[in-house]
Amino acid sequence: MDSHGRIQEFNPAAERTFGYTLNDVLGKQIADVLIPPSLRDSHAKGFAHYFATGEGPILGRRIEVSAMRKGGAEFPAELTITPVEIEGDTIFTAYLRDLTTAREHERDLKESEERLRRTLEATHVGTWRWDILANSLSQSHSMREMMGRSEDETLTLEDFLEWVHPGDRRIVQEAIDTALRDRVEFDIELRMVWSDDSMRWHSVKGFGFYDDLGSPTRMEGVCLDITSRKNAEQELRAHANYESLQNTIGKAVRTARDPDGIQQASAYALGEMLGADRCYFSFYDMAADTRWIGQDFRREGLPSLAGTYKISDYKVNPEDYHPSGQTLVVNDVETWSFPAPLLAAMKRLRVRAALAVPIYDAGRLAATLTIAMADTAREWTSAEIALVEAIALQTRSAVEEAREQQRERRIATALQEALQPQAPDTIPGLEIAPFIKPALEEASVGGDFYDVFALNSECYALVIGDVSGKGLAAAAQLATVRNMLRTVLYQDTPLDVAITDLNAILTNHDLLTGYVTVFCSVYDIATHTLTYVSCGHEPGLLRRSDGALETLDPCGPPLGVAEQARYTTRTVTFDKHDTLLLYTDGLSEAGVTRLDLLGTAGLIRLLTSLPADLTLSESAQRIVAGAGDFAQGVFRDDICVLMARCGPRSLSQN
Repeated sequence: MDSHGRIQEFNPAAERTFGYTLNDVLGKQIADVLIPPSLRDSHAKGFAHYFATGEGPILGRRIEVSAMRKGGAEFPAELTITPVEIEGDTIFTAYLRDLTTAREHERDLKESEERLRRTLEATHVGTWRWDILANSLSQSHSMREMMGRSEDETLTLEDFLEWVHPGDRRIVQEAIDTALRDRVEFDIELRMVWSDDSMRWHSVKGFGFYDDLGSPTRMEGVCLDITSRKNAEQELRAHANYESLQNTIGKAVRTARDPDGIQQASAYALGEMLGADRCYFSFYDMAADTRWIGQDFRREGLPSLAGTYKISDYKVNPEDYHPSGQTLVVNDVETWSFPAPLLAAMKRLRVRAALAVPIYDAGRLAATLTIAMADTAREWTSAEIALVEAIALQTRSAVEEAREQQRERRIATALQEALQPQAPDTIPGLEIAPFIKPALEEASVGGDFYDVFALNSECYALVIGDVSGKGLAAAAQLATVRNMLRTVLYQDTPLDVAITDLNAILTNHDLLTGYVTVFCSVYDIATHTLTYVSCGHEPGLLRRSDGALETLDPCGPPLGVAEQARYTTRTVTFDKHDTLLLYTDGLSEAGVTRLDLLGTAGLIRLLTSLPADLTLSESAQRIVAGAGDFAQGVFRDDICVLMARCGPRSLSQN
């Protein structure tokens, strides 16, 4: 501005700061546009004083003032005014910086500091300051409280270290030295001994301050009582260790297939994980006066306890040691008043301390799970007792399940032989190759089935189906559908009528708990035609001898779904070397995940890529193996495959 206070220059930064353009303010009095009304009088007096005396109290100095933007809004600013004499006239250059953001930051910082102070007090976080030069340690009220100390103590670092647990003092001193030397954060968890000799855990954090020469002058930081967290962590670790042990034993039990194997796996895993000398199951037959021990876990060098024992020889009733089903806990046999024969036997067999968990059957003691030390006493903890009891229950459930599975396997084997008759290798002009694999390992039969049988001298039935469900329940449904299907086909009615009648019988009389998908076909050896009805089943795949591929799609809903369903037939003609692939959804739905299944397209690739020189049986196995590779060996459902290949026709057939 000039000596009259008129604005002569207004740079772009000024335009952004005040909201005016150069043209807006050029030649105008600065007091009229940039100075707040409350300061204009002072501005005018200061201007006059300068020209009267040549002095100005604010000239050449950096001061903070209020300025005014376009529109009248005031804001804090840092201002420096410099007078310059040019050709006898005085020009004033003002350098101004908007302090609005800085003031907001200062205000936010103060508010943040106040919130931090209140938060620290509310959460009982202590603060501390160590003056290194004076070796004085000051603490907040919260920190003194959490340390269990009085308010009037004057501390040095050595005093503080005296509070630290002896086992942690060296670690704390080294952490302080490292933090100051390397200029890193001091961060450590330590134990503090209270004045009443109780022990508490604390987390202490801090950082150093240094002078211009780089020497440390002080450290400041915070302290938090973490005793509850440490106790909880210790409990969680113990719980996690025992949970891991239980999972390990559970896995070992699940991989065994028979009751004896399950018990052996459980005993071995439990004995190893608890560091015991012995672990074994004892089985009781009170009526026969016998106790039997199977293959036992034992540390190297100990004799096995496996064998049969006479209960009466020990002058005890085993049930007396488990009143109300309680676990027998023996920390040291030397302190127990066992009958002399039993005590002598335990010493001879080297059982010094033991836990024995009873297992009951129909209210009578049937077995015990025992874990023992051979030569030393052991104070069994409540967690160990609970764990052994849990393993005993887990093992018992697994054994019962294994026995039930054995029973189902025996039944299923018999059912398999009855329900899945041997298919002929060939029928006139047609080679046959079936393949079946139940999804459940515990049963030899699933819900999938195939059937090939003669209807008369000219026609053969080729059937494949899938009953909803698995295992023995599905097998019962399978027997119903298969036998009724044979019955309606033997009646020599058209195929579509036979299937429609079968569906009506199944639905009207509630003979199915679920539904059945069926691909039912009749092959005529005279005409080389295959007439079929597909009841909601997977598409059949027909590979022609020239490599062309046809799909035999469903032509009706599954059996047992719609009472009034009407089914229609379709017919295809076979030629030399044509190959038919019929299958259930266990094959097409093979896949690592449900989002990536083999599908019909994948089966087409497998079928069309088969070498021409394979037998039909080898072809069926190759397709199943290919699906297994795609699914990485995991099939979720039963698998059934029925393949047929048209062979060379005889002169009589031609």
